[in-house]
Amino acid sequence: MNGIVLAFCLTSLIAASQDYRNFQLVVATAKSNESRSALQDLYHKGFDGMIVLNVFKPDEQEIHIIVNQDMKKVLESEMEKFGLKLKVLNVSVDSLVKRTLPVIKETNGKREDAEEYNYSQYEPVYKIYDELKRFANTFEKYATLIRLGKSSEGREMLALKISNAFSSRRIIFIQCGIHAREWISHATCMFLIKKILALLQSKSNKNSARTVRLYDWVILPVFNVDGYVYSQETDRFWRKSRSKTTNPNCKGVDLNRNWPFHFKFLGSHSSTSPCSSVYRGSGPSSEIEVKNVLSYLKSIQSNLVAFYDLHSYGQNVLYPWAFSSVLAPDAFELSLIAQRSANAMKNVHGYNYATGTPSSLLYSVGGSSMDYVYGKLGIKYSFSMELRGKSSVINFLLPPDQIKPQGEEVLAAILAAAAKFNFKHSIR
Repeated sequence: MNGIVLAFCLTSLIAASQDYRNFQLVVATAKSNESRSALQDLYHKGFDGMIVLNVFKPDEQEIHIIVNQDMKKVLESEMEKFGLKLKVLNVSVDSLVKRTLPVIKETNGKREDAEEYNYSQYEPVYKIYDELKRFANTFEKYATLIRLGKSSEGREMLALKISNAFSSRRIIFIQCGIHAREWISHATCMFLIKKILALLQSKSNKNSARTVRLYDWVILPVFNVDGYVYSQETDRFWRKSRSKTTNPNCKGVDLNRNWPFHFKFLGSHSSTSPCSSVYRGSGPSSEIEVKNVLSYLKSIQSNLVAFYDLHSYGQNVLYPWAFSSVLAPDAFELSLIAQRSANAMKNVHGYNYATGTPSSLLYSVGGSSMDYVYGKLGIKYSFSMELRGKSSVINFLLPPDQIKPQGEEVLAAILAAAAKFNFKHSIR
């Protein structure tokens, strides 16, 4: 064995500690306002062992829930009060979760940090950040790393600015991953960065390349960095940040309920309970992550043309307002641009995306980033997108093979919209 180094290599899931073998996917059919209210109360209380997968829309009757055995008994008891029963689906939650977990290589128990970013899987934060730094170093003429500040647990919040000499500093800002479990959002932002850089450097005179050159692009792939790490290492369905709250047993804030615009309006999908997955926080912009991004947006406000907030799931292109059913002043123009985006997405892979306001398609809620940028900063072209997931058995667990087609759809949507932005009237 002289001169031969023996080492054993293995491939492992980054979050092997996540175990959902004791969980089942169930459907609760809420046929009355009373049964819906009972389910909604359980949801807002934030019980351990209960994960609600779809929102309580006005026309929604079937609520899909992941429950452990103890919480299943609680749900069954609640449903029996209204003469209803839970339907158990024959689905392995554990297998579906593990299908989405990123794979890393280890040698002798040590992570191989030099491994390249894989655009066909959901990557951990350290690999996302390594890729951003690589872009900034390799394409320094076009790409600049932006440090927005640190999270509540001390992690960096990194964005990438993609710029060229012809944009006249018109900026499109795209944020992803404000909700930790929506992994397709983070992956889509990374896809956008790669493709926009490629288009910017190309000598092509196609519409897509010409549109990219009109703007500076600032892309934040991991808004909720602490929550994303927690969702990959501990709880795949974690939504909130990981900051401390008034309840020592319940951590985190829904960072898309914490913006200082109609913060006090709860709507149907926000909560004052720290244990709820939609807890809005102790006050407007109480969370450091929101403060960091808000501060940056204010610093570029005079050059900001458009804002995008990417979520999953639902296949929607959304525009203000989220807090009210009253139409925003620019609703007609925004609806035309949203429909243009939806048409562009359908032309890529045939997927349909609905357009409208959150209050008309989903629910009404205060403190959202989109409403803040539109209503407070006065940026007319403010949109949110709900990405793919309708065809997935558990909608937040979109298979990794969907990353590329999803990215292609979103790129087409944003470029189709950007070609029609009116620079002179982009600030209200």
